[in-house]
Amino acid sequence: MSSVIVTRPSLPDAVFDLLRLAFPNDDTDVETFWPPESVHALVYHGDTLVAHAGFLERTLHLPDRDELTAYIEYVAAEPRSQGHGTEAMPSDCLMSS
Repeated sequence: MSSVIVTRPSLPDAVFDLLRLAFPNDDTDVETFWPPESVHALVYHGDTLVAHAGFLERTLHLPDRDELTAYIEYVAAEPRSQGHGTEAMPSDCLMSS
């Protein structure tokens, strides 16, 4: 397995196919959902995409300050590759402002 980090403009069509497969009852248009600055972790087995996790920057509004955070969205794994979704969430994938 190998992992790669990409931004929305570089997402391959296979990501959208995987998300539709993983979330068949979700009416969200996964192709327009992601803003250009979103970050995506992809896991491949050879040339085949087997897992995805998307990261969106969010601001958490606390009583005394605002904190920049990352929201993890649409973590998915190809059904025959269940268990590899967590590989799409590398510990060193941090968003910076």
